Amino acid sequence: MDAEGKEKIKDDKEISRIPVGELKPGMYLHDLGLDWLRHPFLTNSFYLDAPSINKIRQLGVDHVWIDESKKVEQDKVEEKNSEEAVRSKQGKRPKSKKVVPSLEQAQETTLEARETVQELFRGVYHQEEFPNFKGLQSTADELLTSVANNPAAMLSVGRLRTRDGYTYEHSVNCGVLMMIFASFYGLGEYHVRTLGIAGFLHDIGKVRVPNEILQKPGALTDEEFTEIKKHSSHGYQILKDTPGIPEKALEVARLHHERVDGKGYPDALPESKIPFEARLAAIVDVYDALTAVRCYKDGMTPTQALRQMMAEAGAKFDQNLFKRFIKCIGVYPPGSIVRLSNGQLGVVENVSRENSAKPIVRVVYDIEREEHIDPPRVINVSRENGLSVISSESLTDWAFLEERLLVSGNSQAHVNG
Repeated sequence: MDAEGKEKIKDDKEISRIPVGELKPGMYLHDLGLDWLRHPFLTNSFYLDAPSINKIRQLGVDHVWIDESKKVEQDKVEEKNSEEAVRSKQGKRPKSKKVVPSLEQAQETTLEARETVQELFRGVYHQEEFPNFKGLQSTADELLTSVANNPAAMLSVGRLRTRDGYTYEHSVNCGVLMMIFASFYGLGEYHVRTLGIAGFLHDIGKVRVPNEILQKPGALTDEEFTEIKKHSSHGYQILKDTPGIPEKALEVARLHHERVDGKGYPDALPESKIPFEARLAAIVDVYDALTAVRCYKDGMTPTQALRQMMAEAGAKFDQNLFKRFIKCIGVYPPGSIVRLSNGQLGVVENVSRENSAKPIVRVVYDIEREEHIDPPRVINVSRENGLSVISSESLTDWAFLEERLLVSGNSQAHVNG
C-alpha cells in the first residue's frame, strides 16, 4: 500500500483499492466487493455522489475498488451517475395510471420495476418474510398499462442494459416480454398480468445459488451446473408457501427450463406435460438471456438471438409458439440497430404490419458519407421500393451514436398484431 493508503491491483485499468473513508463525489466505483444481494444498488459500478457514499459507509465495508481513469469533476457527477444514484437524488415519482406514450416514461416505469424486484430478491436472500408482494402487484399493473399503450417503447427500454445489473434487468424484461407476448396471443388481462408476475419471479430461486457460480464467466463444471439447475426447484419452494402468488407463477418458476424434447429440468417432462405458460416462459427467458449484456460478455443482437433459437425450435422450444413470438416482436424488434441497403443506419421504432422483416426505422446516420442525418427521418421500410434491412448491428460498433440510437417512442406505437 502506498503513502496515500491506496493499493493498486490492476495497473492496466487504473483500479485502486481504497478505504471507504477516502471516497469522494466524482470517483467511479469499480467494485464494492459484495455480491449482488448484499448491497442496495442496482449496479456494482457507478459514479459516486454524497448519498451513495453514505450508503456505502452503512454497509460496513472497509475498502472498495475505484477506477481512477474515470474520475469526473464533482459538479458533473449527477449527470453521469448510475440509474440508482439518480433515483436516490430524485426519489420515486408518484405512481400513475396514465398512458405511457414516451420512452422516458417507459424507462421510469421499468426502473421502478427493477427496484421492486431487487427489494424482493434481497428480502428472500436475507430470509425475511416474503416482502412487498403488494408492491409487485402494483408494479405489474403499471407495466401492464405501459405494455397496453406502447409495447414498442417497452421493448426498446428492455434493450438498455448494464453490465452488472443482469439479474434484476432480466427478471423485469422477462415479465414485460411475457405480457407483450400474452397480449399478442389474445389472452385476457388477468392472465396477462399473472404472466408478468411469473416473469418477475421465475428466477427467484437463484438467491439460493452461490454467487461465484452465477457470475462465472467460463464454462461450468458438472457440479456447478447441477447447482444451477436447482434454482428452479428452489424458486418453487420459495413461492409455494407465499400467500397470493398465482399458481401459474409457481409452474413457471419450476418448469421454465423444461424442453419439448423431454431433455429439460427438473423433471425431464415430455412436451404434452409442459404447461403453456412454462413453454412461453422458456422462449422469453432464453431470448432475453442471449441478448443481455453481462459483466463478462456482450449480448447478441436480437436478430442473432432469434436465428440461434430458430435452429433449436422443436427441441428446446415449442416450434409453433416460437414462430408466434417472432411474429409478435418482429425479425428486427424495436430497439434493434439496423443497416439499410442504401447505406444508412437507424434504430427500429416499431414492427411494420406489412412485413415483419421490413420495420419502421428512425434513420440517424449515413455510413457511406460518414455524416449524421439531422433531423433523423422515420421511414417504413416495407413501403420504400427497393429498400431493405441488410444486417442487424451491435451498439458496441456504433458507440459514438449511442444517444442518437435511443428510440424516442413518443408516438403511440404498436407491435405487429
